[in-house]
Amino acid sequence: MSKSRVEILNSARGWVIGLTLALMCGSPVLLAEKPTPAAKKAEMIQLIDTLEKHPTAPNAKQLRDKVLTWLNEAPDVTITLCDEFLGVENFPEDKPGRELLLQQPFAEAKFILEHPDQAGDDVAVHVAGIEGALRTYAVMKANDANFSIPSMEGLVKLQGEQKLPEYVRQAMAKCDGAAALAEPPSDVLTYPIFKDYFACSQHWVGALKGLGDALGSDCYIMNFVDQKGRLWMRAHRGGGMKNEDWFGWHAEVLSPCTCTVEEVHVNPVNNVPGILGKPPASAIGLVREDGVHFVLAHVEDIRVKVKDQVTAGQVVALVGNNGMARIPHIHIGAWKDKEPLQIRFDLAAMGVLLKGK
Repeated sequence: MSKSRVEILNSARGWVIGLTLALMCGSPVLLAEKPTPAAKKAEMIQLIDTLEKHPTAPNAKQLRDKVLTWLNEAPDVTITLCDEFLGVENFPEDKPGRELLLQQPFAEAKFILEHPDQAGDDVAVHVAGIEGALRTYAVMKANDANFSIPSMEGLVKLQGEQKLPEYVRQAMAKCDGAAALAEPPSDVLTYPIFKDYFACSQHWVGALKGLGDALGSDCYIMNFVDQKGRLWMRAHRGGGMKNEDWFGWHAEVLSPCTCTVEEVHVNPVNNVPGILGKPPASAIGLVREDGVHFVLAHVEDIRVKVKDQVTAGQVVALVGNNGMARIPHIHIGAWKDKEPLQIRFDLAAMGVLLKGK
């Protein structure tokens, strides 16, 4: 499994780890540098233990935020995630149990802190992560007699048969093979959708299957925030608890193409940051002359109507927070015929937009 430094982003303090952590095969989280101070080690071990034993406690969300923040800065913890271990598809957003998706990497981090001499033993680290998730699963089952996740029951059986190490080896091989053998998808060059600095999390191949969702990008505006004399790129000021805290809220959304508007949908309900809303989102559907379709979702104050002709870079709406979203952002997806297309922003156009900023 390859190793390179990436960020951890708990999207709107929800369940997404990583700008692309999102539980992808072979996605490395952190690269070892200097040791974590002993006091911080003890604190994180205690927090992870608490979350393992009390995964649905009233303050569990705050504790997860604290652990995630530490993981994003931890200098000596390397976690390589593989979707084959638990399988994000086994944990729908509308069902309980998604806590386990975080508890597994948390348990791996705890194992590395407690056993630094085994940090390079990927099998031991991943087994420890799965076992940590299984302990949390047992707690959740004890608290709710009707709670059960078939894939977790399968792991319980493997644990009882002492077959977790072999399961981990096979899962790692699948992730390595998927990373090595996957064919890159077709892509489309698009005009930037914001006039400001922005970042995007990606829908990797297989994450979502519907046209417009598949291979889409969820993009949010970033800005510098001063914290004790240091500048950090952040998506929001303060705690981000209000839509107005987010730098992207009501920012102008630009058309990604010279296109015809083929569809407009409005959802007037604004979500509260951190709480997933209900579909469908406010959206604009566009089609280019060559048959490439685009969708811009979670928009607000739409400035176009069906059959309008728009040019690349034209303001078509403002950023909203509606539909299945937790934060103010814009989802952009593209496809041609029935083939989803990977979004690739025009960096030359971006250079013109950001010149002088």
